[in-house]
Amino acid sequence: MAPEIVSRVSSARQALRPVRATIAPRQALKVQTKAILAETLASSVLFYSACTWDPLSASLEGKVRAADASIYRVALNLPRSNNADIQKSYQSVIWQVEAFHA
Repeated sequence: MAPEIVSRVSSARQALRPVRATIAPRQALKVQTKAILAETLASSVLFYSACTWDPLSASLEGKVRAADASIYRVALNLPRSNNADIQKSYQSVIWQVEAFHA
């Protein structure tokens, strides 16, 4: 299972390239629109067929969470955090996205 998860994380990061290059920098787009576009492009790649995954180890779950948070971090132009702050950063990003969807 680990190679598949690592591959999905890598593919999701590749799917973020157009978001980072063309969508995120645009001031004319609403933040909600940027988040939806990033979700559409990268989350679908990251979580494709996730219901069939075996239970993830703590390490793999951390990689998936970090990749998920990076999708929104890129869309919202939020700065990267260091490894000690990944969980806090993840929660912060998710709360911001939930606020946009409300």
